Amino acid sequence: MQARAKKPTFVAGGITALFGAVAACTSGYDTQETPDASVPPPLGISDAAMPAPDAGPSDAPAGGSCDGGKCAPANLAQGLARPGYIRLTGKDVIVLGESGVLRVSKAGGPTLVSLSSKSATGLAVAADGAVIVATQEGIRLLTPESKAPITIASKPTTEVAVFAGAVFGCSSDAATPSEVVRYTLSAGSTGTVMVKDANLCESIATDGATVYFGGDALNRVDAQTSGTSGSKTAFTQKPARRLVIDAEYVYSIASDSPSVLKTTRATAAMAVLAESPDATGAGDIALDATHVYWTTGKAGGVYRVPKAGGPVEPIALAQDFPTGIAVDDEAVYWTEREGGTLRKLPK
Repeated sequence: MQARAKKPTFVAGGITALFGAVAACTSGYDTQETPDASVPPPLGISDAAMPAPDAGPSDAPAGGSCDGGKCAPANLAQGLARPGYIRLTGKDVIVLGESGVLRVSKAGGPTLVSLSSKSATGLAVAADGAVIVATQEGIRLLTPESKAPITIASKPTTEVAVFAGAVFGCSSDAATPSEVVRYTLSAGSTGTVMVKDANLCESIATDGATVYFGGDALNRVDAQTSGTSGSKTAFTQKPARRLVIDAEYVYSIASDSPSVLKTTRATAAMAVLAESPDATGAGDIALDATHVYWTTGKAGGVYRVPKAGGPVEPIALAQDFPTGIAVDDEAVYWTEREGGTLRKLPK
């Protein structure tokens, strides 16, 4: 007999009305104590309440059902081709996937738009809503006005960050070790190599003054630097596969560790902010004003912890390879890579 599929479990409330599917529901994340906080009991909805999977891509919102005061996330899009990392604009979620780059309305509805058919590995969103995409063919700029992607650079790039008129990329190819390169936000930028040995740069973030990049270690470099590998400063020797920053700290996760790390930007002092119930695997990390959020890939969990420290709160468990995650003032968004969905849970 075939084994029964693992049932998705949701442990967060907060959906009061979503796409007309819910009349009322408890507000806020569920904070009830459990006998073992590291392994919360299954508090989710039943299989019968889950929406049926689509045969192909769809932007019709689904889900959002409640059972016993516990609410499931809504599916903003379904049937996507292995969706990965995501970023937010004012009204939309930008999604990377095997089929390219998609724009999905945060409110759902008929706005599933293909921005690019090129397979991408990283992306960033500028203050004006322009989307910058990293691909093996280089860096592309997607704007509402442009009918086709604008080529910023042709160097293979794995991840990008943007601030004002500057784009920073993790670049490498068969002939060149991993580098950090600065470009102008314009077509045909020649680029300035900032760091020539970037320790397998996999993630990058900037505030315009300093660039932080992670891979085998967590490093930083002045945003205006150009030169050699001696220009970088190693913050820690801990791997930092994915990272985000705020005004005071760098928050990071690594593939082979359950630790969520918090490093002081001024002093490089590092501390373990939280121990995730699951290794973070191929997941991602995001911030809002008060919490750090992360996904755990194959382990199936979506979690958060207060920036100041405290208990880890599960948002959703037994997801189908949660990968990308992003947060705004209203909701938490994440992708299920193997499930082909983009999900939303209002705060």
